[in-house]
Amino acid sequence: MPHHFKIPVTLEAHKKTASKNGKGLLNRLRRRASWLIPSLRFLSGAAKQSNRRIFAIWDLQAVPYSIGNLLSLNEVTLCLRFVHRAEKIDIGFVCDPQDPARSDHAGIIDSNNYYHYLTPLVSCCLHVNPHLGSFFLFDSYEDLERFVEQNIDRYTIWPSADGYLEKKFTYAGNFDEVQNFYGKYGFIPHLSCRPFTLNWAYAFFKENVLPDVAVVVHLRNNPEQDTQRNSKIEAWLEFFGFCNEKFGVKFVIIGTKKEIDPRLRSCPNVIIAKDFNTTVEQDMALIQTSAIYMGVASGPGEMAVFSDKPYLIMNFQLGSETITKDGSAVFANRLQKFVWEPETAQTLIREFSGLFYSIDIDHWKSTCRNARHINSTLCLQ
Repeated sequence: MPHHFKIPVTLEAHKKTASKNGKGLLNRLRRRASWLIPSLRFLSGAAKQSNRRIFAIWDLQAVPYSIGNLLSLNEVTLCLRFVHRAEKIDIGFVCDPQDPARSDHAGIIDSNNYYHYLTPLVSCCLHVNPHLGSFFLFDSYEDLERFVEQNIDRYTIWPSADGYLEKKFTYAGNFDEVQNFYGKYGFIPHLSCRPFTLNWAYAFFKENVLPDVAVVVHLRNNPEQDTQRNSKIEAWLEFFGFCNEKFGVKFVIIGTKKEIDPRLRSCPNVIIAKDFNTTVEQDMALIQTSAIYMGVASGPGEMAVFSDKPYLIMNFQLGSETITKDGSAVFANRLQKFVWEPETAQTLIREFSGLFYSIDIDHWKSTCRNARHINSTLCLQ
């Protein structure tokens, strides 16, 4: 008798399992299709959860190991957060450890050293996005795609599935996204470091710059890639020499140690940030809290571009659908300027002189003096 009772129970359980498996398969198919066609999430009743967060994918086989590109990614996510009324922004890096970079990085980044190049990008990502939620590092494309499939109902995904599959990521495309956002909404959200790091930067200026004015400068000097964008060091040295007699300014040079030309240390109005062992996030905070940012078109400058910071960016070269040659960003204010010609001492002097006398120097100095005291020798290791 017990045997006969078990049969229908087993059959019923089998039916439930089959039904459950069938529903599970359908749900997996729906979730996968929802990445390809986002509107399916609304048709399937998942709309209530779909916009809770943004999930941005950073594929290291599609983008360079570049701080500038990463800063532009964070700016795009802030725009998406506003459009989709999302709460937080999650970011996932992905690569194949055996083939961790684009073909144009061949001979530079490989399976043995990619973590070395990845570290400053991760650090920068964690510190410049005021609405960052979670951060992921996937060492498998299969794991990333499985994660997307399982969490599609709570995310708006960037890029689109087509963009992800075709590996289309470009800085110019990101810039166009931000320009278009401004055209529609009349503002852009700003990148910003964490309050603790900003206080550290103001304390740094208070201890090492005041009563002079801090102008943060990035002199790009990369011997391995895109050398046409490197700074014209001779022109900058002549410019610093001119300013030493004319302006109460300290130029704070940021960037990696290998980028620093040793002749800069002979300039009495120049401070080398790396002599204080600054980290990437501290360099970003120095840009944000300075009175003016200057440099050539390079990665760190995006921290100023996607903010209200007065800046002069020389030798600007972006090819974009939404910015014409000799123009500036549509969201730039009157104290923010792209200079498309390569820098010369005369150009630097002319452009800087006009900008320096247009900023509120007293307000900047007051902000530094009133900053909460933080030991500026402390590094965020």
